[in-house]
Amino acid sequence: MNARWIALATLVALPALAQETVTVYKNPQCGCCGKWAAHLRENGFVVREVPTPAMEGVKQQLGVPRSLASCHTARVGEYVIEGHVPAADIRRL
Repeated sequence: MNARWIALATLVALPALAQETVTVYKNPQCGCCGKWAAHLRENGFVVREVPTPAMEGVKQQLGVPRSLASCHTARVGEYVIEGHVPAADIRRL
């Protein structure tokens, strides 16, 4: 897969992403993942949550380096978002 990944980074503008679905792959036992998904929804994103115990495999498939791994990984458009990236930064993609 040739997705771009973002980890707590400053991003470039593309407002159309705010209307795209953000798919959040998350550890089912983690509470912060759901709170981050709620933050995205509160900021106008459509969010699809996918609880999975196989997070390492998801990260590997999407090309997330181990050194940047978090408890959840999200996909929006051609981008992979890792960690608690603010909605405003994702919107600036």
